[in-house]
Amino acid sequence: MIGWTCFFFAPLGYFLRRFLVYLRTAYTRKRRLIRAIVVEMVFGACGGGASLKMLLYEILVHCAFLGVRFVSLSVLLPTSFFLFFFFFFRSRNLILRLREIHWGVGRELEASTVLLAYKVNLGERLSCGL
Repeated sequence: MIGWTCFFFAPLGYFLRRFLVYLRTAYTRKRRLIRAIVVEMVFGACGGGASLKMLLYEILVHCAFLGVRFVSLSVLLPTSFFLFFFFFFRSRNLILRLREIHWGVGRELEASTVLLAYKVNLGERLSCGL
């Protein structure tokens, strides 16, 4: 009887442990992605209207591919417009400080999110004609 119990519960415990590790990893990735989205919105809001539109598009596509649902329109659009109008009238020192924060947080994130930041920066340079 004990042999059958161990035979039944040993794989069940293994799969339960693997499932809990998966949930913890998914939660950490989602939290990092949301933090990256907020940083990207603040950093992109300093660039101008065209880069902000491209930034929103990139973030929505990025969220769709990673399976983050319903973070998008209800929170993302009002926050980004508020940040755009708020930071548009700020000084150059604040923009430089945001860039420092952006790259400091970017070092901690996953490679895909950092690639998103590079795409946004490249798009801003191309839209400005530099």
